[in-house]
Amino acid sequence: MDDYLPIIFVTVRDDMAAKKHGFHTGVDDYMVKPVELDELVLRVEALLRCTGIEERHLLKVGGLMLDAGEMSAQWDGNPVELTVRLPAVQ
Repeated sequence: MDDYLPIIFVTVRDDMAAKKHGFHTGVDDYMVKPVELDELVLRVEALLRCTGIEERHLLKVGGLMLDAGEMSAQWDGNPVELTVRLPAVQ
């Protein structure tokens, strides 16, 4: 069974009708631009805690399996080569 993947909707629309539409279509959180990056990170962390993804360190969506503990990925059971990505210099 695939993991539930939480959805955060980020938009410029801040009217109640747009928010209702977003939540009624299945989003888990709704943020209005401009978005504070630190707040977005906090919301993502909260959703990952609620879904249990954070504890398992595993995420499976379709044929893709990501394992944060092992720092590995598989596509349909086949290993995917991962590269190290350094954070951007600010």
